Amino acid sequence: MIKVSICVGCGLKVSGTGLLEVQLRPGGGLDCDNSGDANDGLFVTAASTTGSNCIDVVGGVVSVNLSEDACNGLQCRANGLYAPCPDSETGINSQGSANQGDIPLNVNTGGAATFDLVTIAAVSICNPTCCTASGRISVMSGGIFIDADPGYLGSTNLQISIDGGGFASSPVAEIWCDNNTASIQRFDLNNLEDDFWSNLGSGACTTVAARIRTVVSAGTGTINGILVFETQWDLNQTGCC
Repeated sequence: MIKVSICVGCGLKVSGTGLLEVQLRPGGGLDCDNSGDANDGLFVTAASTTGSNCIDVVGGVVSVNLSEDACNGLQCRANGLYAPCPDSETGINSQGSANQGDIPLNVNTGGAATFDLVTIAAVSICNPTCCTASGRISVMSGGIFIDADPGYLGSTNLQISIDGGGFASSPVAEIWCDNNTASIQRFDLNNLEDDFWSNLGSGACTTVAARIRTVVSAGTGTINGILVFETQWDLNQTGCC
């Protein structure tokens, strides 16, 4: 017999008889069968592996547990775990004005010199997803015009109310009309738009109402047409993956 020296690393050892063996960690869940049948070799022992909240070991087979709690987006597919996110909530609402019956509307400096045309109803926007959803909500208006008499000076702006709060306007959603001629001039009061950012928790809702406000500084005019308000929203889940 020729004696040789060998060096072994982690997981291997040389027995007292000189045999090279696999080194089994006690309680590690591995065992070796050398009984001489077809099942000889390393195997996982179910008795030494108890699993955890997320893993089950049954008969040596390891499986992943998926929580049945609400809003769990994980799925176990043929090629592995899958998280189907993000999700989104989008929509469009178009409606007329509750004051459409007042059009044609004569505007002037009488009284408060302020004239309002409001939406029929507030638009309710909800987040049905399982996570916070964030995104832009846009409100637009159009379909009307003003015939401004000579000497008319006034502004028309789109104002929005969020969750029943006061109406507020943005400078980008305002049109000034100044007729310094000797004849009636027509001004379009279309393509007014105001946007704001919203963060809605899961199941939360926000309401949006809008109005067109005309403030007359001088002269008279007549607003005509069919007023339409359109609200659009595109909210995307955040913090889900």
